[in-house]
Amino acid sequence: MLLVGIGIAAMMDGVMHMVKLSGDPRLEAMLSWLSGTTYSAQPSTVWYLMGIALILLVLSLLIVKPLRVLGLGTGVARNLGVAVTPVTLSLLALVAALSTASTLAVGPLSFIGLMVPHLATSLGAVKLERQLLLAALLGAGVMVIADWIGRYVMFPYELPAGTVAAIIGGGYFLWLIRKVPTAANS
Repeated sequence: MLLVGIGIAAMMDGVMHMVKLSGDPRLEAMLSWLSGTTYSAQPSTVWYLMGIALILLVLSLLIVKPLRVLGLGTGVARNLGVAVTPVTLSLLALVAALSTASTLAVGPLSFIGLMVPHLATSLGAVKLERQLLLAALLGAGVMVIADWIGRYVMFPYELPAGTVAAIIGGGYFLWLIRKVPTAANS
C-alpha cells in the first residue's frame, strides 16, 4: 500500500510539473493555494467554514460511543453490537467533509491534521470527546500561529501558513520519532 501511495504521489508530482511549465496566467494563484495560504481568505469564508465545522463537530460527537468501542478492535466492536461498516463509513464521510471544506478555503495544510491529535493526547485528553474538542481547538490555534509566523517573521515578505505548518509539523514528527523507543534502541 505504501508503494501505491508513492506511485500516486509521483504521478501527481509529474502533473504538477506539467502545470507549472504550462505558463498559464492562473499559475500564481494555484501555487499560492497549493502552499496553504490564508492571504485571500474573506470573512464570508470564515463564517461558512465555522458553520460547516460546527455541524460536522456535532455529527462527530454523535458517533463517539461507537468509535470508542471500535478502538478495541473490529471483532470486539462487532461482538458488542456496533455496526462496524456504517460507523466506519460515517467517520470517513465526516473526515472527508471536514478536510474538503478546509482545503477548498486555504489549500492543503500539511501536518496539522497529523500533529494535533498527538498534541491533544499528550496534553492529557484521554476520552475521545475531549480529544476531538481539544484537537479542533489546537488545530485552529496551530493554524493561527503558523499564519502569524508566516506574516511577521520575514516582514514585509509573507510565508504561506501551510509552509510554516509543514516546517513545524515536520519538526514535531522528527521529535516524536526520536522519542518513540524502537527494537534496536531497547
